[in-house]
Amino acid sequence: MKPRPIFFTSDHHFGHENIIQYCDRPFRDAYHMDEVMALKWNQAVPPDAKVFYLGDFMFYNKRDASLALQGLNFSKMIWIVGNHDRSPQWCEDLDPRIVALRGPIWLPLEGQYVRLSHEPAEIPLSGGYIALHGHVHNESDIRRVPWGGAFFNVGVDKNNFRPWRWTEIKARLRRAGL
Repeated sequence: MKPRPIFFTSDHHFGHENIIQYCDRPFRDAYHMDEVMALKWNQAVPPDAKVFYLGDFMFYNKRDASLALQGLNFSKMIWIVGNHDRSPQWCEDLDPRIVALRGPIWLPLEGQYVRLSHEPAEIPLSGGYIALHGHVHNESDIRRVPWGGAFFNVGVDKNNFRPWRWTEIKARLRRAGL
């Protein structure tokens, strides 16, 4: 059985009109932004994918949030609640494919542990550990740390408003010598 593709992303802020100006996003309004980002999500993410969402998904009420999620490709989402998200239970109630958690969590992935959180906490990541995060929008995608690890910003502002495939993250880290 072929393993399902894995994606990481954060900080779409669907429905958030002010994020366009805050982050200098190239959209006319929130409706245009939501439409383009949903299209880019579905072009990148196949329906059988597992998505790790690292916080700050939307600024919608429950009904609109549920409708937005129904229009996105994924078979399972692990949602690390961000500072603009509601409780894990609220997030899980939106769609039966979602498991929502408060971060950070450590994910065993291809023989190593990868730290997943919304914010890039300054913790020692010894032995070359990688921390995937969002929250910082326009900060660079890779930031080395002196103790031998690296932080990788999976936010949509750093990836043309679409989720990152795990293989893309690995390739970027390799090119950076990590």
